[in-house]
Amino acid sequence: YTAVFTYWRYEKQTKTVVLPNADHSFDETTHQCICGLIGGSYTNDAGHVHHWTLEDGMLFIAGTGEMPNFFNGTAPWYTYRSRIIDVVIDSGITAIGYSAFDDCVKLESVDIPNSVTAVGPCAFENCSSLTEITLPDSVTSIGDYVFQDCISRQSIVIPEGITQITYHMFRNC
Repeated sequence: YTAVFTYWRYEKQTKTVVLPNADHSFDETTHQCICGLIGGSYTNDAGHVHHWTLEDGMLFIAGTGEMPNFFNGTAPWYTYRSRIIDVVIDSGITAIGYSAFDDCVKLESVDIPNSVTAVGPCAFENCSSLTEITLPDSVTSIGDYVFQDCISRQSIVIPEGITQITYHMFRNC
């Protein structure tokens, strides 16, 4: 699977990323690619396949529809969370799942496309290096505890469509 990402990392960049797909070998237990890349695939609740890869501290996620909810460290990249500095989400993704990036303690920036309408609970919990984040105007729903323990957070831009600050949204910040 090949995806083209346009993102900001110090300046606007475009990158073509080859993401692992079903043609690669996967560890059946961890669903991780064993093809020399750090990456893999997972299926959301609607049966859509999402692909991800981690390269030079950047986690790229591509696919269509909502990310599933990840509980108790079940995100497929959780094993590599200490290596993730930036996250770039493809414009086909419509929602960020529960605990998608929790405990990514070196995560500094997230590029969230306008296709995302919801950010699940605890999505960025304990991302202690995350200093700023801009949620696009398309986001209308934010879950509880979403930025809990983001102790480095200096600014967040919340879209006008958000009418309620959820339970413990900024707890321990």
